Amino acid sequence: MRQIAWPSGDEDTPLYLQLARSLRDHISDGGIGPGGALPSERDLSEMAGLSRVTVRKGIQQLIDEGIVVRKQGSGTFVAPGSRRAAAD
Repeated sequence: MRQIAWPSGDEDTPLYLQLARSLRDHISDGGIGPGGALPSERDLSEMAGLSRVTVRKGIQQLIDEGIVVRKQGSGTFVAPGSRRAAAD
């Protein structure tokens, strides 16, 4: 997986929305393809230097937008066709 541009925390935008934007951009740039798994919440939290609550909210934002889907017990995956949706 290519590097993700993590939120810097110096914007007025809430961190969870900055994280969602970073992941959305990464998906639309082909960093994770349709059906590909996102790193776990714990891993994303460590990589981005954010709390798991913030990571969970950022992922929920992408779920609400239809860009990723959460499969209980399996993880969070890029939704089919979401590369196109993420670019919109």
